[in-house]
Amino acid sequence: MTPRPPSPFARGWSAALAALFPARCLGCGRRGVSFCPACWAALPRLQPPLCPRCSRPERSGTRCRDCQRAGPALRAVRAACSYSGAVGLGVRRLKYSQERHLVEPLAALLTECLAARPVTADLLLPVPLDAARARDRGYNQAALLAAPVAATLGVPVVPDALRRIRATRPQVGLSARERRANVRGAFTCPEPAAVAGRRVLLVDDVMTTGATLEACAEALVAAGAAGVWGLVVARDLPEDVAPTAR
Repeated sequence: MTPRPPSPFARGWSAALAALFPARCLGCGRRGVSFCPACWAALPRLQPPLCPRCSRPERSGTRCRDCQRAGPALRAVRAACSYSGAVGLGVRRLKYSQERHLVEPLAALLTECLAARPVTADLLLPVPLDAARARDRGYNQAALLAAPVAATLGVPVVPDALRRIRATRPQVGLSARERRANVRGAFTCPEPAAVAGRRVLLVDDVMTTGATLEACAEALVAAGAAGVWGLVVARDLPEDVAPTAR
């Protein structure tokens, strides 16, 4: 289960420590790197056979049961890794502990994932935070991750084309049904001309049920987007689903 965010004091203390001391490998603790070569190679990358829509390990290689019932707005999600081990730790530290040096390796996982399972996109959109969370955190980790991916793909990031119009409860601890209800209608596209007729790639750090990406996709399709795909660093898998071995 994803932990609840630390307090503002804890985040500030973590940021101070990160500024004073060099990075350590999130896998083995080696100084000077976020991921040493051995731990980088051992990250829990998601490999086929996967559900082609949500990147969940699926022995048949066809849509999983949940995706067979899913709506049409979100075409598919590319997830680089399972939300576990050093990847999960990296996502949490970027999100809650001000460790922005982790953007580069986590974004590298995204571009690596797209190289293996390509998506043709005209623009990238980070999943937006609500105003209060953005002020509290000081940045949107999805926007930080989207920038280097967009540079690699040679397409623009258009963050203002999608807006969160109401605060939502943290998704941690909610059931799939509760997650969908929590984010339903929470997003809007204030600039339909920016997405009309264009293929959009939504970028976020982690996906559990996909409810947030679905809600974003619904707003974008309503604004005229030609298609919406998702791209995330990590897929939070149910306990009874193991990542496919490399």
